[in-house]
Amino acid sequence: MVVLRSRGDVVARIHSGAIGAAPDPTIRPHPQIHFTVDDVEAAARAARAHGGTAHQQGVGSTEAILTDPDGAGFFVTARAAG
Repeated sequence: MVVLRSRGDVVARIHSGAIGAAPDPTIRPHPQIHFTVDDVEAAARAARAHGGTAHQQGVGSTEAILTDPDGAGFFVTARAAG
């Protein structure tokens, strides 16, 4: 896993699963990219406004899966308070 920090705060992380962890071992692992944001709902609105998609658990959710207009997916997670 790769963790990107800014002034001590985690702002992004990248990791992928092992081939053996995939339900279908013929599927190659792919990186999962996570960004920390102040407002998950605002990030979801911005993704939609720019041609992407957003999948959230509901209003007030602390994370969402977003895709850019080309279909590349990534996660956004609410920054921890404090």
